[in-house]
Amino acid sequence: MTSEKPSAQMIGQVLVQAGLLTEAQVQVALQDQSYCGVRFGEILVTRGWVKQETVDFLVEQWPALLNRPDKMPLGECLQAAGLLTPLQVQQAVREQHINGMRIGAVIVLNGWLKKDTVDFFLKGLAPNRVTESPFVTKPRTTGQSTPTSIPNTVHSKGEELVDEDIDLEDFHWLG
Repeated sequence: MTSEKPSAQMIGQVLVQAGLLTEAQVQVALQDQSYCGVRFGEILVTRGWVKQETVDFLVEQWPALLNRPDKMPLGECLQAAGLLTPLQVQQAVREQHINGMRIGAVIVLNGWLKKDTVDFFLKGLAPNRVTESPFVTKPRTTGQSTPTSIPNTVHSKGEELVDEDIDLEDFHWLG
């Protein structure tokens, strides 16, 4: 692995893939850079498009993290990237335990991040899990067609709490 830092164009493309910038924003930042010579990430931060912490994480830590066999948990990674606060991660984990949904689904449903951003990080951290159900446990099949809804069941210290049915087709895209 080379120690060279990625180019501005490469950083811009990573941010576009992560759903954090648009192509138009990348082009504007590159144009700004050609006029003033300021670092690409600094332009993005100055314009308020991305946090410095996020740029630094994606440039310095993300490439190494992708090559590690022991990946960082999603919530911890999003926090390290400056995309979630510690309180949001704690709340997402709490909600995950209560409603049985995967943490990525909780994060998107709370409106903290876009689906594209969560999917980008999931693809890097756990590519084989991106298409899994948004629920922690999948319903058992009995040879019949897959149900389109399942009860929202939560087990807590031996108790079973059943809430309204959830339509799985509304959540097929969550990681």
